[in-house]
Parts: sequence; C-alpha cells; structure tokens
Amino acid sequence: MPEKSFANITVISKALLDVPPLTVYVDSVLLDTVGGGSAGTILIERKKTTMKLTIKNLQTGKTLLDSTFTVKPKNSFTVLVDNSLGIATFYTPSTKPIPADSGSVQLFCNSVVGGMTGKGLTFKLFTTYDNANTFNPTTYEVKNLENGKLAAPLMLPLTKDAVGVMPTYYIQTVDPDTGTILSNLFPGFSGYGQVTVEPGKNNVVKVDIISDPLYGNFYNSPFLYFPL
Repeated sequence: MPEKSFANITVISKALLDVPPLTVYVDSVLLDTVGGGSAGTILIERKKTTMKLTIKNLQTGKTLLDSTFTVKPKNSFTVLVDNSLGIATFYTPSTKPIPADSGSVQLFCNSVVGGMTGKGLTFKLFTTYDNANTFNPTTYEVKNLENGKLAAPLMLPLTKDAVGVMPTYYIQTVDPDTGTILSNLFPGFSGYGQVTVEPGKNNVVKVDIISDPLYGNFYNSPFLYFPL
C-alpha cells in the first residue's frame, strides 16, 4: 500500500482597511478561517496533482476568489480583500528587494467614468519637485487597467534633487482609444491627483475617479495607499 503524501496550504490575508474574516476551502472542503492581517496554514493529503482553492467571505458566504493550482509540498497564497475598497484579488509579493531610493506602485481602480465600464484606462504619473508648480516631462504609465483589476508593479524613482527634495507623483487618467483626458492633473486642491509612494516598499494605491461638484470634471483622488 503506497504511503500517503501531504502538503501545506498557507493563506495570507493582508491588513488593509476593512478586511472581512475569510473561509478557506480546498476542493469544496472547509479547511480554515483567516482574519485580516493574519495567516493560516493547514496540512492536507495530496490525493491529486491539481486542486481548487476557494476563498469566501465568512460573514456573507460569498465566493471572492478561486484558483486551480498544482499541489506542491508547500503552497502559499497571499490575498488582498477589503469591503470598503472593493478589492478581492490574489497578490504576488515581490521576490526582489526594492531599493531605498525607489518605490513600487500597484494601482487599483474600481470607479467608472462616463459609461466606461469594462474598458481599460491608461494612468500617467508625472513627477514634480516644486510643490506641483512644474512637472517633469518624463511620465510613467499604467496602460489598459481594467475596472476592478490590480495593476502590475511599476517601479518609480524617488531620487532627491540637488537640494534634497524628494519627487512627488501626480496622476492623470486617459482614454487609451481616443487620448481624451478623463481626469487631469489638479495640483493644490486638497491633494487631488497626488500619489503617496513610500520608499523601499510596494504600495497598493486605490485610485478613485470622481466628479467634482464645483468644477464638473473628473479628478483622481488617491488618498488610500497601503505599503506592503
């Protein structure tokens, strides 16, 4: 009779803003409960080469994530789930250290502008060293980011200028098909458009596209960021 083979399953739920308790299923069998900012590890028998991981909201029973994976002796899954942010996604931490003079950014947007549901948007990031009076012509882009998706990491330099000032990043949203600016740079107005980037870390930034009641245009208000 062949010996039984076992595998570790670890689920890590990152601490964000309003993280619900999660239930972890493998092949529809409840294995564990994981709270926000914590991790759970369980030992299972390796009966198959592939199995299905399902993550549910403990409070509502709603399925948030599922994935079929090849079973290894050790299996680890990191998730970003938050009720207030409207995010539920698997997250792959960087395997390379982020330099102290740089910061990595992953944008997340679940707002909709002018009927653009299901259409990917382009986000352009501009640098300024003088409190947003002038912007560096060099831009960094996140292209075709779909609503509700987490962008791939974008490395941003945070090199100080000759007098020791660190750059500040501002963001602009563009329709990738027409080039129409959906939310422009808007410095000096309650921080609208400014992206906070902590050096040496990967920063998940939620970008809200909102309509200002006074100006009637759409601006970005990315006040929510999470260095991971």
